[in-house]
Amino acid sequence: MGKSTRREYERRICKAMDYIAKHLTDNPTLDQIATEAAFSKYHFHRIFSALVGETVNDFTRRLKLERAANMLRFNTQRDITSIAIDCGFSSSQNFAKAFRKHFGQSPSQFRTQETQKSNLGNTNATDGNVLSHVFDHDVDVSQHLSTTERTSAMSIEVKTLEPFDVAYMRAIGPYGLDYATVTFNKLIEWAKPKGLMDNPQYLGITWDNPCVTPAEKCRYDACLAVNDDINITEGADRQTVAGGLYAINHKEIVNHDFETPWRELFQNWLPDSGYVPDDRPSFEKYLVIGKDDPKGRWVVEVHLPIKPL
Repeated sequence: MGKSTRREYERRICKAMDYIAKHLTDNPTLDQIATEAAFSKYHFHRIFSALVGETVNDFTRRLKLERAANMLRFNTQRDITSIAIDCGFSSSQNFAKAFRKHFGQSPSQFRTQETQKSNLGNTNATDGNVLSHVFDHDVDVSQHLSTTERTSAMSIEVKTLEPFDVAYMRAIGPYGLDYATVTFNKLIEWAKPKGLMDNPQYLGITWDNPCVTPAEKCRYDACLAVNDDINITEGADRQTVAGGLYAINHKEIVNHDFETPWRELFQNWLPDSGYVPDDRPSFEKYLVIGKDDPKGRWVVEVHLPIKPL
């Protein structure tokens, strides 16, 4: 009973976190968030703080600031005041004060620093909210290829996707192979008795940029695509992956080198594409799993949400 109850609490807290993330600029009230999570409004704040390690206000403020940090980096033509308003701050002054308190520097200093890193080719600081850090990798193949060779090896398509539903379980902590594997194993254990493993389609979603979000607070969703008529109860939950415009890099991966497809997108394709990353979370679709391939190869499609520059 204790394990089942905890999973239900975690499921509801995930719904609260997702509701906050999707309504950042609306500044939802505590009552609205508690209702979405099916908790009593009188006790929700304490439950959220106990399980997440942050108050609702602190969590909301952090997401706003991290979204602003990503916009400062990627939307370089946008002025800081408009970014502040778009991220739910009442004024540029309030935004600047909160940003400095959180990141230890002003928004303009942060933008200058990240632009300099990008110009120097330091892609580790420009990965946005992508999944390049979800899996550990042993070999950085891209370091041994010229820019021309890397570009010619890309297979990138810009495509508009329809929304679709997934069953998911969430891990909160440092992105890496261990966290992803443990969470997917739990999801598979949940799905097998429900007959959902005949032709599984796996996805991994990250909500946070590990360059600006503390590692212990990064959110990773292990997902299994499901039909609309599938009833999801206990343990897992349902979410809708947002439709819209995506840049998709189809790639065969060896040596767990999940970094290269994302580096190709950000370093070789994105600057000349006429697009910038959107606020929707990125995801990877796993077409061939390494353990199922005789040579340990993965085939993945990495999906970067984009919008016109």
